[in-house]
Amino acid sequence: MIKVLNHGLYSETWWWNDEVAKAIEEKRRCFKIWHKTKTASDRNKYKEARRNARGVALAQEKTRQELVNQLESTAGKKNVCRVAKQMAKSRQDVVGVNCVKDANGKVLVGNDQVKEEWRKYMEKLLNEENTWIRPVKR
Repeated sequence: MIKVLNHGLYSETWWWNDEVAKAIEEKRRCFKIWHKTKTASDRNKYKEARRNARGVALAQEKTRQELVNQLESTAGKKNVCRVAKQMAKSRQDVVGVNCVKDANGKVLVGNDQVKEEWRKYMEKLLNEENTWIRPVKR
């Protein structure tokens, strides 16, 4: 399954299948019912659906094993870089782009460093004396 992210990029959920989707949807449906009624029978139904939804881990492991077998084949070796890049990207914690260059051209990524560089820049910008082309009449 391929999901479209909010910024136009595609993210591939390679372990998601129809069986997993049905199990998760059933678990959510049972939870909503139990949350409204608060009865013991609905709670038991929810617990059973939750146990069934744990098959997601099994689906992930099964698909992971299939991926390994596919990558070990000669045709799959071409996809190794794509898969490695996708796995590395999925493990990154991206909150936002927070980097600037200082006056020397060095890239600063630390939050305190970026704030300090912005402070210096604004101080320079606001305290700079402008030279006038024509003299000011008094």
